[in-house]
Amino acid sequence: MSTNEPPFTLPDVAHENLFAPGPQRELFERYLLPAYIPRCRWFGGKARDPRRFTVRDVVPVSPAPDAARLVLVEVEYADQSRETYLLPLQILSGQAASDLAATHPQAILAQSPSGVLCDAIHDDAFRSGLFTLIAAEGTRSGEHGAIAGQSGPAVKAIEGIPSSRALAVEQSNSSVVYGDHIFLKLYRRLEHGMNPDAEILRFLSSRGFPHAPPFAGSIEHRDASGNACVLALATGLVPNKGDAWSFALGELRRWFEALLAGDAAGAAQIETRSLDRAAQLGTRTGEMHLALAGETSDPDFAAEPLAPADGQALAASILASARQVHGLISAKLDTLPEPARSWPAVLSLSNPFSAIAPKPYRPPFPAPRPAPMATTISARCSRPAVISSSSISKENPFAPWPPGARSALPSATSPACCAPSTTPRTPPSNRTRRTAPRSRPTPRSGPRKSSSPSSTPG
Repeated sequence: MSTNEPPFTLPDVAHENLFAPGPQRELFERYLLPAYIPRCRWFGGKARDPRRFTVRDVVPVSPAPDAARLVLVEVEYADQSRETYLLPLQILSGQAASDLAATHPQAILAQSPSGVLCDAIHDDAFRSGLFTLIAAEGTRSGEHGAIAGQSGPAVKAIEGIPSSRALAVEQSNSSVVYGDHIFLKLYRRLEHGMNPDAEILRFLSSRGFPHAPPFAGSIEHRDASGNACVLALATGLVPNKGDAWSFALGELRRWFEALLAGDAAGAAQIETRSLDRAAQLGTRTGEMHLALAGETSDPDFAAEPLAPADGQALAASILASARQVHGLISAKLDTLPEPARSWPAVLSLSNPFSAIAPKPYRPPFPAPRPAPMATTISARCSRPAVISSSSISKENPFAPWPPGARSALPSATSPACCAPSTTPRTPPSNRTRRTAPRSRPTPRSGPRKSSSPSSTPG
């Protein structure tokens, strides 16, 4: 399908009738959606053989007759599994349609007698409608469900509707920036249940935690059965210089370059700076854990007893991760430059974890474990993280390292992978947490299932 000349022409019907059930719905489901969604970057099922695309709900973003529509599309795969995706649609005409065709031709689904049908993320009126929905805590009814906005202090403090722009880099979700204050993530792949991203940020913001983007609002969809899913999450916009992963890779690259050039002093400076940043990230993570652990009245955040089975499960998980990293390093030895392959720390690699088995865990004292919502954000701290610029002190806030502590680290195999950045980031995917009303979690006798998400940056 060409991105410049969509092969489909929509029927000449009124805007509000274009998305209604009828012959045009069949056109959407049989032709437009199968041709458009699989080529979108945010579609995660490209390799799973999608077979059917079904419109499950259509909700206008505002009361205007020509308002953009939020379309919930169910994708069925060859193995009969299903996923739900969010596709905002709008018809643009005149100069707006010409500009879109010139700048974002890949966002056009079809032609219409009055213009082009496109992904509404590129429509300023649509983005303004999302902001209004959150700020006014409005509701909109659709064919089979409804959406509702919820606002936080960061949005309530803004007068009017700020100018907006869609960020060019889109992966699993879409991002919008409003003025210099608000960052909004529009989820594309949807899952029913409470979104832990929204709930944890709302909790931390209510406790005055200063080292995470403040909760600014959300948009939630509920179907006719009451099942809920979060469509969008808004946070305060944090000034930044890029994401932590890119920062860490850049530091690691400079470290290797210095070593290969024989600049041991320069490499040592890079390592010291990176370890300081990693320590700072650890400090902020600890502060966040204290904020989460301070809650005792909310059952979603209150600590639970840490049983021996939990300790064993954690030890097994750490050991499995260590074995995986060792295997990856060993598999990549041949790809390293010759000087790197000759380093003693690399040549001496053998599998030090093969004979290790997790030992029975016995806590020395009754220890709490994180509650369900806390484990989600705790697990994310092992991934590249972001830190607010206001949390980074220009002075070194850490006590000196004990003598020999840094020299004991295996410098050839310990890249700085946890350096902080200041990107406005909400966790990368919309994961299911809870569909039932809040209730106190019941004790479990066996190992607790991990609630950490595995996702891509959005």
